[in-house]
Amino acid sequence: MWESIKHRWPGVYPNGLIFGIVLGGIAARCLFLSLFSHLGEEELMDTTRYLNVALNILTGRGFAEYIVGPTAFAPPVYPYFLAGVFKVFGYNMIHAKIVQAVIGGLTCWIVYRLGFQAFGTRIGLLAAACAAVFPDLIILAGYLYSETVYIALLCLGFLSILKACKEPQKWRHWIVGGILLGLCILTRHVILLFPVFIMMVLFFFKSIRLHWKRLLVFTGICYLMIVPWTIRNYLYFHEFIPVAAGSGGTFWIGSNVEHQGEFRYSDTMQEIDEETGGVKVDIERDKILMERAIDNIADNPLQYTGVVAKKFIHYFIKIYEAVPHGQPRQLNIFVTIILALSYYPLLLMFLVGIVLSRRDYRCLIPLYGIVLYSGVIYALTVVVPRYRAPLLPFFIVFAAYGVYRLAERWFSFKERRSHAGTSNSVEESS
Repeated sequence: MWESIKHRWPGVYPNGLIFGIVLGGIAARCLFLSLFSHLGEEELMDTTRYLNVALNILTGRGFAEYIVGPTAFAPPVYPYFLAGVFKVFGYNMIHAKIVQAVIGGLTCWIVYRLGFQAFGTRIGLLAAACAAVFPDLIILAGYLYSETVYIALLCLGFLSILKACKEPQKWRHWIVGGILLGLCILTRHVILLFPVFIMMVLFFFKSIRLHWKRLLVFTGICYLMIVPWTIRNYLYFHEFIPVAAGSGGTFWIGSNVEHQGEFRYSDTMQEIDEETGGVKVDIERDKILMERAIDNIADNPLQYTGVVAKKFIHYFIKIYEAVPHGQPRQLNIFVTIILALSYYPLLLMFLVGIVLSRRDYRCLIPLYGIVLYSGVIYALTVVVPRYRAPLLPFFIVFAAYGVYRLAERWFSFKERRSHAGTSNSVEESS
C-alpha cells in the first residue's frame, strides 16, 4: 500500500497525507464541537479557575482568581492563552474551543514528527491518523482544560529531546527542548521534577554522558524558564512556590488510606475543611494539608504503599464512566463503551510496541521516562483518567509501531506459506 501511494502519487506521500490528516483532525474536533457545543460549560473546578483568572487578566485585575488579590493556584500559560483568545475573538467559550480544535489538529502533525523521529515515516503517518480520530483527544477540545495546549507543547518538547538523544552533539536540540519543557512546567506543574529525572536517567548512557554539558544546559534552561514566575510568587505570597500551589491538597487526598487516595467531591472538600480547622487562607491550608499527608503516610506506611501500587495500575487502566459535570458521575454505558473500545486496544498495542521496539531502547528512553514518571507522580497524588491524556500521543506512537510490525510479520508469514504451497504444487506435478 505504502509503495503504491509513494510511486503513483509522489507529491502526496508523505506531505500531502499528513496535510490531509491534520485537516481531518481539525474537522473531527469541529464536528464534535458542533454536536456538543455546551459540553464542559458546567461548574467544573479547573475550568472555573482558568476562566476567572483569564477574565481578571482581561479586565486589568492581573493574575487573580477572585477580586481580592492574586492567586498562586494556577500555572500561568493556560489562563494567558484563554485571555489572548478572548482578547482577539471576544469572550465566548466556543471561540476558545475552536482554537483548541485547531491546536488539536496541528498536534497530529507533531505526533507524525514524533513517530518519524522514533520509527520512520510510515509509523509517523499511522500515529498521526490515529491521533486525528482518537476519541479522548477529540473530546478534550470541548473542555476548557489545559491539556490541549499542554499536549502540543509536550509533544514538541519531546520531539526536540528525541532529536537530542540521536544527535547529542547538537546544542540546538537541547536548548529548544529545554525551552519547550519549561513552558510545559508553566502549563502543568506536575512535570516540575521531570527535567532532573530524565537528566539522571540519560546520564547512565555513555553516548549521551559524553555531552554532559549539554544535559546540564538543557536542565538549567527548563528551570530558568520558570524563575520569573517563581519570583513573582515570592513577591506576592512570601513563599517559595516554583509555579503553583496546590500540591499539599492533592498529596493529602492521595495519602488518605481510608478513601483509597480518591477524590470524592463534596465529601473530600468537607474533610479538607475539618483537617485545616477552618483556616481560610488557601496557601496556609495547602501547607497544613501537606503536613497532614506526611502524618498519614508515617501512620500507615504499608497501607499507603498498597494504595500507591493500586493507583499506579488504575492510572493506566481506569477510564471515565460518563462525561464530567462537576458532580459524582453516574454510569453512562454509551460513553463507557466508546472510551473502552478505543483505549484498551490502544493500551494493548502500546505494550506490544514497547516489546517490539526494545532493540532501539536507548533512543526511546525519554518516552519511557515520561510514561513512568507520570504514573508514579499521579500514583502518589490523585488518579484521574484525564491526567493520562498527555501520554496518549506517546502511546499512539508505540501502538502504531506495534500494529505495523505485527502486520508486517503477518504478511511475511502469508507470503512464505504461499511460496511453500506453490513449491509443493510444482513438486507434486513433477
